[in-house]
Parts: sequence; C-alpha cells; structure tokens
Amino acid sequence: MFGRDIGNLLSKIFAEEIRNGQQISLKKNAPTHTKLAEPFIDRRGSNVSNTASSLHELAAASEAEASVPVSTLADVDYTEANLPAELTIYVPFRKYTFTLHHQILSRLGNVSQFVFRALATDGCDIDDVARITGLSPAHLVPILERLAGFGWYELKSNTLTASGRMMAQAVALNGQRFSLWIDSHCNRSQAQILLSEDRLCEADMITTGTTLGEFERDWNILAVLQQQRLSRRLGSRGKEEQGELLPLLKKLSGSAFHVVLCDQYRAWDFQLEVDRESSKSRYLAITLPQGFYPGDGKGRKKLYAPVLNYGITHTLPAWLADELPLPKPVNFTFCLLTGHKINEAEYEEQASSWPEEMMLSRPAMLEKIRTMVPPADPLISQKVSLTLATRKMALSYEVVARELIKSMPSLSGDEE
Repeated sequence: MFGRDIGNLLSKIFAEEIRNGQQISLKKNAPTHTKLAEPFIDRRGSNVSNTASSLHELAAASEAEASVPVSTLADVDYTEANLPAELTIYVPFRKYTFTLHHQILSRLGNVSQFVFRALATDGCDIDDVARITGLSPAHLVPILERLAGFGWYELKSNTLTASGRMMAQAVALNGQRFSLWIDSHCNRSQAQILLSEDRLCEADMITTGTTLGEFERDWNILAVLQQQRLSRRLGSRGKEEQGELLPLLKKLSGSAFHVVLCDQYRAWDFQLEVDRESSKSRYLAITLPQGFYPGDGKGRKKLYAPVLNYGITHTLPAWLADELPLPKPVNFTFCLLTGHKINEAEYEEQASSWPEEMMLSRPAMLEKIRTMVPPADPLISQKVSLTLATRKMALSYEVVARELIKSMPSLSGDEE
C-alpha cells in the first residue's frame, strides 16, 4: 500500500514540476510491495495538462490519505552503519529439565537413599525402617555399614551423626527435577536463564520485528551443547570463584535447603535435557533504539532497511544534439525510515526488517526528495524512475548477547 501510494503521488508531483517531455517510470525491487504502474508523461513546450494539482494541494492530499502517521524527519546524527530506526528483536528460549545430582549420594542405590531419609525422620528408629521397607537384617545391615563408613551413621547407638542429618537433607534434593528456560540464539555466548515463561511470547504472537533462530535444530545435539554452555556459566572457576550454580540452586529450592546447599556446594552437579512436552521455542523481546550500533562481529543476523531509489536519465531532441551537452544520469537513494540520503550503491530484493508503519509519512518523504531534485532544463527531456528496495545491514550476535545480559535478572538477586 505504501509503495503504490507514494509511487502514484510522486508521479503527479513530477508531472507538475518537470515540464519538458519527461517520462516517469516506477519499478519494484522489494517483494513486500505491490508492483507500481509505469505511467508515461510527455509534455513539450507549453503543452502541460491543466488537470495536475499544485504541489501544495498534492502534499495536503497525501497528508490526508496517508496510512502511516505524519511525522517530520528525525533530528538525529545519522550514520549508515547504525540502525536507522528502533528495532525489536526476538531471542529464542527453549524449556529444559534440570536434574540435580549429589556426586556422592548418587552412588547410593534408591533403597539406601530411602533408608537414609527414613532414619532422619523424627521418631523413626531402625525397627520402624525395617518394618516400613520390609528389609531383613541381612539386607539392612550392609546399608547401615555403608552409611557408617561415610561417617553419617553411628552403629552403636543406631542413630545418624550430625553430618548424617545434614546429608539426609541433601538426599531430599538429590534427583530433584526443575524447569528452566535457556536462550539458544548463539552457542558461543553465555547461557541466559529464566525460571518462568512470564516474559516470553509464542512465535504466532510476533507480528513485527526480527526473530532470531536457534543455533541447533537437533534436540539431542542441542541438549549436549546447552549442557556445556550452562556448565561454563555455573561451574567453578577456581578457588576464588564458585560459579553461579549455588545461587541458581537457592532460587530453585526452598529456603529450608539453603544450609545444606552451601555446606555441600562442591558436591552438586546437574543434567540438562530438552523438555519434550514443550516442543516450540518461545521468544524474549529486546528493543534496540534508533542510532544503535549493531556491531561488526563475524556471526551476524542480516537486516534489511527499506529505501527508495530515485533516478533521472536525460535525452536531447536531435535538433539540439550538437548544441547542448547531455547531462549525466542522476541517482539518489533515500532511507524510508529517516529520509536521509544513502551513499551505498548495492541493494537487495528482500523484505524489510522494519514494518511499514515505522516509515516516514508521505509529506515528510516528499519534502526531502524535493530538496534534492536538481532543476530541470526546459529543453532536455527527463525520465524519472522510482525503485523500492532494501539496504542490507547486519546485527552481531555478540551485540545481541550483550543486550540480552542487560535485560536478564541476576541469579544472585530477585527474579524480575
């Protein structure tokens, strides 16, 4: 709609302003716009159609019928390397099952762990454990001896030691499963974690902006790579730094387990699996402001900014061919998001990364074009072409990772 309206409107404007045998053709490069008509307007001498409206009338009419908000040119320091307008990007997150393991307790069998927890229950002695489990002394004694070997059980008094009672709490956490949402846009970046989906949206809810893809489609491979990413963030980085596993476990577990988590912080490990019941990714929106520098890293997401190419070619009547020099072709390119003149020469036939409603209003765009159009010689014919296209840009994944970190809650603080 925008391409068709501006094309027809510009044709009328140049029909009024350029009065000597001018041909105006409108072309289309961008697939998101409807193909424009190619009217031919030829006016010689004073033979000018009296049906053409004045420039002020056309501007007023275009303002009244504009489908986009009327705006003036943005008063910003324009640099072609920066984003010409605000852009919302959507970073993919996937749901995972996070299973907590205690490296020592995991070596005990399920029956041994059950006996251990039963012994820690107030008012439950060895006879009660034997009755509940149905284990004979021949089966129960080896379990108790093994617990005693770790220093967790006193055989003479048939009671748990102080460290044994602490470890009994750890047994309650061993094997517990939690749900996490982890970003999956770049394997080289630091893993970002959300404990709920409150800030995420489904793909079918995204109508504008740019959506990033996942770095791996195979779920089995993805789980392995995400385990590595999460381990790099959560794991210990020497004696001075414990990593972020303990803060995460405190968020996942109730406050009653914080003491044992801290006491056994070096013994905890985890296993990550893709949540098969949640088959689709969800997305976190991040808004980048106008003028934002998108970076120049190797891994980049392609962006396409909408532009309008304006070209003029000239022809001379044969009678004047030896008298007047033929002017060189004139070409201008304007950013449809800011109205600024673009210096780049290569353009793409791609859909715009910005929605049409973010483009300049027609009056503002026409005002910019009119200031750049060279004056016409009444003896030289002109052919004007208007071509809608897009200018290729790129958004570095390193920049995305940096902006994502800014929007994430700290594991050591309260979840936002």
